Amino acid sequence: MSLPEKDLLSKQDPPLEPGSKPPLEGVSLRDKIQATLVRQIIIVGLIAAVYFVWQGDDHARAAVSAVYGGLTACMMSLLLALEVTWLNRRLRHKQRLYHVFMFLSFAPRLVIVIAAFWLGVSILNVMPAPMIIAFSASYIAFLLDFRGPRKPASRKISGSSH
Repeated sequence: MSLPEKDLLSKQDPPLEPGSKPPLEGVSLRDKIQATLVRQIIIVGLIAAVYFVWQGDDHARAAVSAVYGGLTACMMSLLLALEVTWLNRRLRHKQRLYHVFMFLSFAPRLVIVIAAFWLGVSILNVMPAPMIIAFSASYIAFLLDFRGPRKPASRKISGSSH
């Protein structure tokens, strides 16, 4: 047996018992969603704390407004994650149809966000600026967590050629 064949055999996992499932590699989507929601809640909490400390007379109202905006973003993130999970189960092998449904699911989420903002500002009397800032910061955290695999940076070697 050659050295490369020996290395390949040594790196293989032991055979699985009948009826057992192979171990999952990496982080599951559920764990990633939970971690993202925790990060979003932490960001919303920090923004609400900043508004509570540094806002003038309406410090409590500003903090509540930030929490309202941040929780709206968390709910939209959770809704998107549920849609992706549902579509993955049903349309995993039909990529074109999967992309169509993902594209079309954007409109209802947008309507929900607009309705939540309208409800918050007009009926619940929350302050618009803290609400929008917390929503934006929380949703940016979501987008950064799910931006996809990063490509390694290419290294340019300039100068002399050795």
